[in-house]
Amino acid sequence: MAMARESLQASRLCFQAQLFNESVSRAYYAVFHCVQAVLFTRGLEAKTHGGTHDLLYTHFVKAGVFPPEVAKAYAGLQRYRQIADYSRTMRFESANAKAEIDAAERLFSAFESWLGAGGWLTTGH
Repeated sequence: MAMARESLQASRLCFQAQLFNESVSRAYYAVFHCVQAVLFTRGLEAKTHGGTHDLLYTHFVKAGVFPPEVAKAYAGLQRYRQIADYSRTMRFESANAKAEIDAAERLFSAFESWLGAGGWLTTGH
């Protein structure tokens, strides 16, 4: 979760610096690291970004731990990260980047709360 917090902070800093594509990319990685932490609670680890989503969906959404909207929002962040990192023509504007940061913050909070409620998180980790 420390990596997730750092990525979320980097996302906010990039946004303030008007580096909107970088901000969107970092917002995704904040959630990616959260999802990895969630997967680790079940001894799961994906080899790819897509595999991370699939494991989240299979082991947590289908099992009723998280609502389907969580996987959908995570997939959206993943798509926008790919655009932010690789598109030669698409540039994020302030409003679009802010929407993705807001989505990442909501997911971060949900995952952090779940991890805390299960005793997986301790102060300082």
